[in-house]
Amino acid sequence: MRTLVAVMIVGLAACNGGGPPDPQPTPTPPYTDECQNLINQGFQWCHEIGQQCGDCLHNPSTDPRHCELAPACPNPEPTPTPSPGECAQEAELVPTTCGGAVYNAAVKQATIALGDLTGNPPQENLKVLAAEITEQTGRKCIFAGVEAIFLLRPDGKYEENHAVYFGDGGWTGNGFGKFIGCHNAANPSPPPTVCTDPDPRGLRAEFVLKKHHQDWDSTYKIRNREYCHSVCSPLEPDVCFIRDACPVRFEGDPEREVCEEVMIGDQKWWCDGQPIESNENPAQARCHGHVKTCTEDGATCAEADW
Repeated sequence: MRTLVAVMIVGLAACNGGGPPDPQPTPTPPYTDECQNLINQGFQWCHEIGQQCGDCLHNPSTDPRHCELAPACPNPEPTPTPSPGECAQEAELVPTTCGGAVYNAAVKQATIALGDLTGNPPQENLKVLAAEITEQTGRKCIFAGVEAIFLLRPDGKYEENHAVYFGDGGWTGNGFGKFIGCHNAANPSPPPTVCTDPDPRGLRAEFVLKKHHQDWDSTYKIRNREYCHSVCSPLEPDVCFIRDACPVRFEGDPEREVCEEVMIGDQKWWCDGQPIESNENPAQARCHGHVKTCTEDGATCAEADW
């Protein structure tokens, strides 16, 4: 009996301390220095500023602690210089209300690209900044005023941004600038009558049909990636970086109406084989059946069933 008790005690001792220690969980490494260093330099996550390329952070891996700079954006075709009178002048602008800053991210990205210009004449830095935003976004009517830059928004208003300190010429608001408000052009220029470069004619086009309440809604698109990049803006990443098809011009571009007129003409609609009138909006019509729509020359059509 004593022998059995002794064996049990020895066995218990072996279980408690004689074997290798239990493995301890590996501590999760802290947020990586590479990410924090980039954030400290002013870079932001791409998804936070509505981008998918360029000077922002993304994580293409499955490691939640990883981050890296996104790939460079493709260079769009140079935007033609607006003809004199196409854009408003600072003296023509009249203050109005607007729904907040649209161009914060664009101002930020331009100041990152330009770097620290502190010490340069402030008005010179405004001109350089306006040119950089124009190059990065491909938009027209972005210009330097006396104390601010003015940027034509998609809603047709001019956004005022005090992006430069007039004390030393440095960037304000950590690169985002100081958004002031919006202006309307007191004497807006007449709408353009010519669809200039990039010219959509000769490229593959299509109508996209979708149900819209009780009506059909059509969107005319050019299916050409190079063309889409030439008219795109980082404010519209779905047009620039995801899709191979895009409108003839982005929303707010003064040439959109004339370019659509060149490509579409008098849009035609049929319902169950019978011609019908479009709504007040020529891109919409009511049909509870088989609908078809075509450009005036019949070169591009689409059809669907309700």
